[in-house]
Amino acid sequence: MLYVTTRNTGDAFTAYRVLGENRGPDGGLYVPIQLPKLGEAQVDALLEKPFEQAVAEVLNLFFPARLDGADVEFSVGVRPYRMIPMSHRIVVAECWHNPDYDFSRVVRNLTGRVRGVEDSQGKPSSWAWIAVRIAMAAGLLGELSRLGVVDRDHPVDMAVPTGDFGAPMALWYAREMGLPVGTILCSCNDNGALWDLVNHGSARTDAVAIPTSTPEADFAVPPELERLIYATLGLGQAHQFFLATQRGRPYAVSEEDLAALSRGLWVSVVGRERMESIIRNVYAVNTFLLDPYAALAFGGLQDYRARAGESRPAVLLEERSPICSALTVAQILGITVRDLRDRLQME
Repeated sequence: MLYVTTRNTGDAFTAYRVLGENRGPDGGLYVPIQLPKLGEAQVDALLEKPFEQAVAEVLNLFFPARLDGADVEFSVGVRPYRMIPMSHRIVVAECWHNPDYDFSRVVRNLTGRVRGVEDSQGKPSSWAWIAVRIAMAAGLLGELSRLGVVDRDHPVDMAVPTGDFGAPMALWYAREMGLPVGTILCSCNDNGALWDLVNHGSARTDAVAIPTSTPEADFAVPPELERLIYATLGLGQAHQFFLATQRGRPYAVSEEDLAALSRGLWVSVVGRERMESIIRNVYAVNTFLLDPYAALAFGGLQDYRARAGESRPAVLLEERSPICSALTVAQILGITVRDLRDRLQME
C-alpha cells in the first residue's frame, strides 16, 4: 500500500516510511491512498478468526509484512486484552494486559514486528498507532461476535477518550472498512474545541489546554482531527484547517460539511469532578476500577445514551491500567496506593 499526506496527494510514500515518521515533508499526516474496503463475506470471515489472526490480517492490509497469528502472539502475548461485561449492555475491553500495563507496548511491539526490528523501544509513528488500533478493533470485534454481542448487521457503539483523536480516528477507519462499529463516542475534559466543532460547526484553534493532572493526553485542538477533515471533506478543507491552526484563527465549516464531518460521531465534555464521580460510582456499583481516561469515555457513553435513547451494546476501550494513574485513582477512592494495587490483583 502507498500513502499520501493530508496536504498533498501528488507524492506517494511507502508503507515503511509512514512507520518511521509522523508527518510527511509538507507537514501533513500520512493517509492511505485508498482505504481497504471489506465485503460482507470478508467481514464475516474476519469476525470468525482467532484474535491474533484477525489482528495480523488487518495489519497486512496496510503493510507488506506477511504477519500471521503466531507473529502477533509472539509480539503481544496470548491474551493482551480482557473483556469485562458490565451492567446496561456495556463491555469494557481492557487492552493493556502486558508488563507495562499500557497499550503503547502493544503498538511498539507490533510496529517492531512489522518493520522486522527486534528493539521495540522506539516511538511508533502516528499512523502506526492508528493501524494497530484498527487491527485491535477487528480482533476485539471477533471476540464480541463469539460472545453473541455483535455481528456484521448488528454493530456496537464504541467509547474512547478523545486524546489526540487517534483512537476515534482508528475506529472511524475501521467502520469505513466495513467492520461493525456503530456510533463512535469520544470524550474530552474541559478542553471543548472538538465539541464546539462537531456541535456548532466552528471552533477556536488558539485555545490553550487547561492544566489538569489527568488525563494528561487531552488536547485543546486534537492534531489527528486533520485526518478526519481530509477523509470527510477533502484536501481543500484539510488545508483550511491547517491554515487556521497555524494562524490561531477559528475554523468553521458549512452545515453540509458539518453533517459529513460528524456522521456517526458523538463528542462529550466531561469535567474533572464528574470523571472522579464516575470512578467512584463504577467501583461502588460494579466493583470495577476505571482509569481516568476510561472514566472520561464512560461519561461520554452515559451522555449519548441519555440524549439519544440508544440502548444497543457498547464497548468501552481502556488502553491504560488504573495502575498507571495509581495515585490519582487511590485519592479519588480514598484508599492507599497499596490497597489499589491489591484490589486490581483481585479483579
